[in-house]
Amino acid sequence: MRHEHAILVVEDDPYTRTAVAGLLRENGFKTWREPNGTTALRRLRGRRKPCVILLDLMMPGITGWEFLERHRANRSLSKVPLVLMTGWTDTDLAQARAMVTKPIDPARLLRSLRRVLASSPCGGNRPRRGSGRVKRRGNRRAA
Repeated sequence: MRHEHAILVVEDDPYTRTAVAGLLRENGFKTWREPNGTTALRRLRGRRKPCVILLDLMMPGITGWEFLERHRANRSLSKVPLVLMTGWTDTDLAQARAMVTKPIDPARLLRSLRRVLASSPCGGNRPRRGSGRVKRRGNRRAA
């Protein structure tokens, strides 16, 4: 099922960024990817906002912590919910709607995103008109 939801993945590790974005696309979400907080903030200026921001906390340049401060201080950006991705288990969730620990469990990430999206300004999981099914991996039996 395709969704109207765009999710911004902010992660400095290229493997994790690509894997998370791929998982989200396979499950019908539109993704934007940025390698750090600086480029993510640049992308968010004057552009349509994503429905959720998946944010790594430990990044070069503007760290996830600094991104959180700027997110909170910006009136329009602060409306976009955050889901933290981190290897830290004692992270304060006061500024985020959810947290997913690394290594990332795909099922847990998807559950967290669906829960956050259900209460986000973008609304619930509304499929796009005319969208098809997600392609499944594996062999199909011959008919």
